[in-house]
Amino acid sequence: MVRYYLRKSEPVNGETIRAAIRYYWSGDPPNQRETCRNFGMTRSVLQKYLKWQVNDIPNECTQRDKPVFNTDTEEEILRHVLALANCFYAMTRQSLGELAFHLAERNNLIHPFKSGTAGNGWVTGFLLRHEDQLSMRTGTPTSLVRITAFNRTQVNKFFELLNETVTAKEYRGDTIYNMDETGVTIVPSKNRRRIDKRGAKSVPVMVPVERGRLVTIMCCFNAMGNFI
Repeated sequence: MVRYYLRKSEPVNGETIRAAIRYYWSGDPPNQRETCRNFGMTRSVLQKYLKWQVNDIPNECTQRDKPVFNTDTEEEILRHVLALANCFYAMTRQSLGELAFHLAERNNLIHPFKSGTAGNGWVTGFLLRHEDQLSMRTGTPTSLVRITAFNRTQVNKFFELLNETVTAKEYRGDTIYNMDETGVTIVPSKNRRRIDKRGAKSVPVMVPVERGRLVTIMCCFNAMGNFI
């Protein structure tokens, strides 16, 4: 399957092909080279449609394979991919290929997929067709506790309490410290690249609790440049 297909010739519409076939059969004797030269088409196109009934030739003709999914179905797949990303279950290339395979099987669609998944060509083509909305990013492991706690209501409540406390206590910049932490797990792991909405700053992905011992590194500093 061609992954990056670039058309080398202009497509021929059905009306031109029907006229070419009538011209060909009206010749004495019929001449394929002359017909192709007069109507601007290749011999392979003419030879293909000479086997058809003239009235059965569609208005839009193409030599390429018919796509597995139509536009509406691909839009449904796109919405499903984005919905999973918003729920912190962004899909990988493999899971997207498996989704396409099962969708084609359950709808009895003709497809070239094998081994229970769509090929890299289809997955790459799908991402290219929707590159304005999808991109491949490395997922950020995020626990369930952090996902449920980090929402608009909790964040607004935190800053309201912070503002009340700073105003009441008259704290200065050198008395307020900000602490940040990072964790290093002793279990080596590599985060897989996942599909999310283009422009997203990060791709949070829910991870299981059982990840081994975690080494935490913390740093505290204030606006005056003092560190602890």
